[in-house]
Amino acid sequence: MDPGTLEHMDTSALTILISVVAGLLIGLAGGLWMGKRESTLVGGSHQSAQERITALEAQLQLITGQYEDVQQRYAEDQKVLTLLEPLRDQLNRVDKTVIEMERKRGEQHTLISEQLRAVVTNDEALRKTTESLESALRGGSTRGRWGEVQLRRIAESAGLQNKLDFVEQKQVDGEGLGKPDMTLHLPGDKYIAIDSKVPFSAYWDAQDIPLTATGEDASRRQRLLEPYRVDAELMQAAAADALFMHCLPAHRDEEVSADVMDGPQSVVWDEAENRLHAQKAILSWCLGAMPA
Repeated sequence: MDPGTLEHMDTSALTILISVVAGLLIGLAGGLWMGKRESTLVGGSHQSAQERITALEAQLQLITGQYEDVQQRYAEDQKVLTLLEPLRDQLNRVDKTVIEMERKRGEQHTLISEQLRAVVTNDEALRKTTESLESALRGGSTRGRWGEVQLRRIAESAGLQNKLDFVEQKQVDGEGLGKPDMTLHLPGDKYIAIDSKVPFSAYWDAQDIPLTATGEDASRRQRLLEPYRVDAELMQAAAADALFMHCLPAHRDEEVSADVMDGPQSVVWDEAENRLHAQKAILSWCLGAMPA
């Protein structure tokens, strides 16, 4: 083999060897680069997973702490509820008591309303009766009959008996005596003829004049009531143990003089106190506090 051929063969072998070495170097370099890249990716993934784990652990600790706080507050609330349990029972009893009281109050209100309506009705009936009585007493015949009844009651209250100690509407002997309302028998066949008179006209006329009247009306009222006034002179004509009574309010110096009303024979204040107690008893009965 000639030297040119040998040289050509050596050059080709060297070229191949260099190519192989270059390929090995390139392959090694590529392997190192790939290994480094994979190592970088794996490291990054590992770091990201570690961060997520850390974050989850932090969230778990936070949730655990919140759950413990909720449990603690719940336990405290249960303690408070346990302490308030008797108070709740008392409030329930108070609520039931209030409801019962409201129910009874409603019933009492209805009852009082009915009783007040009855009082108004009775008052109206009494007013009409009083007006009828006033009209009747203004009439001569009715007023005369009322006077006869009062005269008989006075005689009976004194212990006198009808047909025995006295007789009514009986003709008596004697000219012009007529028929008196009462004939009182006396010893020795003697008698006293009594005729009752009820001079109410002036009194009713005076009541028609208001208390606030002035001038001539006030003077006329005073003149009309003058004959009916109870004064010291009239009390002196009565028995020594006679008492002056009045249901009040009284019109001083019209119905009664001030010296009689405030005098030792006056019991108007005791009578007023008795009337007060009687009215309180009536009111108590109306409200249902007293048995019927």
